[in-house]
Amino acid sequence: MYYTSSELRKEEWKVVRSDPEYMVSDLGRAMSCKWIKCHKAHRNLILKPQVLPSGYCQYRFYSDGFWTVEYASRLVWKTFRPDEPLESYKMIRHLDHCLQNNRLVNLQQSTRSVNLMRSDWGATQTTQAVLTAKKLQSEGWTYTKIAELLGVSDATVWRWCKGVQKYLAELDV
Repeated sequence: MYYTSSELRKEEWKVVRSDPEYMVSDLGRAMSCKWIKCHKAHRNLILKPQVLPSGYCQYRFYSDGFWTVEYASRLVWKTFRPDEPLESYKMIRHLDHCLQNNRLVNLQQSTRSVNLMRSDWGATQTTQAVLTAKKLQSEGWTYTKIAELLGVSDATVWRWCKGVQKYLAELDV
């Protein structure tokens, strides 16, 4: 992930609540406090995130003889939004659909169902596509024909048509 010089100048760091030997920034970067104490040069010792095959980034922290692993997005959210705790059924959604962009401004708390619906939409799809699919389905169009027209999968059209009432309020679009 690339950062502009103005972003790096404004970067805010906070201590990770679950592991005070580490810090995380609002840009999604992490560093080790213990290494800063050891090095007299006080150079930036930013940890490199592990990018998983799924596209998500995670950090590994070593404290008291144990390794802990945390997704970068959840780490940023829990550190900078302690007043909005993640409930067990909630997930973090990346607003720009880039799973490696863990900037705080790019993260939003969401449910799994909304995450799944949004992942199929792509950047150009809107709520209008859902409403169009619902209208065409009520006019007798098949899921396959609607999917071809809108450029999405049959399964996506099925989810839109079957679950649109349940999810539209949650989408906030």
